[in-house]
Amino acid sequence: MKVARDTVTYRLLYATNTKPKLFDYLMTLELYGYPRDFLQQFQKNLAAVTRPDVLRAAKAHLDPGRLALLVVGSPDDFPEPLTTLGKVTPVSIAIPPPPRPDAAKAAPSNLEKGKQLLDRVQRAVGGAEKLTAVRDVIQQFEYKYTQDAGGANITQTDRWATPAYYRQEIKLSTGWLFSYYDGRYGWIASQDGSGPLSGPQLKRVQGDAFRMYFPLLLSDRIAGRTLNAVDDNVLEISDAAGESVRIVLNKDTGIPEKLVYETVPFSGPPVWVEEDWSDFHDVAGLMLPFKGVAFHAGKKVVDYRMSYQLNSGLKPEELIKRP
Repeated sequence: MKVARDTVTYRLLYATNTKPKLFDYLMTLELYGYPRDFLQQFQKNLAAVTRPDVLRAAKAHLDPGRLALLVVGSPDDFPEPLTTLGKVTPVSIAIPPPPRPDAAKAAPSNLEKGKQLLDRVQRAVGGAEKLTAVRDVIQQFEYKYTQDAGGANITQTDRWATPAYYRQEIKLSTGWLFSYYDGRYGWIASQDGSGPLSGPQLKRVQGDAFRMYFPLLLSDRIAGRTLNAVDDNVLEISDAAGESVRIVLNKDTGIPEKLVYETVPFSGPPVWVEEDWSDFHDVAGLMLPFKGVAFHAGKKVVDYRMSYQLNSGLKPEELIKRP
């Protein structure tokens, strides 16, 4: 009784322990027609509650036969079947993924046009020869999320070395998160430990590696990738593993100014992302974007800046090394 009474009292105190909170509380009482001395009367009545009062209220309002226990998880997570507790009514909480954009029919003419669109992108950013000359990249991101998306500031560093060695380091408010993937093998590590890259985290890192700017724009030279023209200014690139991204070209210059793709966030179901690129600058003869804005399902979530180091001499053995 004492614990229950103190819990309610302290909750009430914390709800009115500042002038703004007290003002909001009193305005609520006024809105719903409560008496001006409700707070004082509530405290007085609370102090007067006895054990018989609680028992009498429980008998009047609680029916143990109608109580339900909500269990969230997979049936395989429990040592005994849930039916040992009584009747089980399964309730699905799966969130269906958003509908995929209509895929352009992969007709031979669209595939040939896809090659032409990629060639246009390559020429617009500086040429396939200069893209091929990039043997390794260190790309840094500074993310600033909107208040609706949490308002966090996150730093990310991607390291890539030809042909497909990829390492990602993300600085979160809770610490660092490291990932490595080379197309066949991967691991993930944090301050809590490390292990094989699998599940949603594997899918997320696979997608990030697939969309790495330099190899993405050389997809015509990577086995297993398909180039498909959605329209005159939209190129869809996909691979046999199921990764896919649409590149929207500037209709006048051919510069890649937008990406559209599905990804797996750190938590929650898959989401469709649109990235808008801007502030292109020349780096070693290549036009690279230095600013971006990302939208999830049409809603802006983050602004970010990018910087690059090209051909710094990264070695695969450096990228695979665990922290």
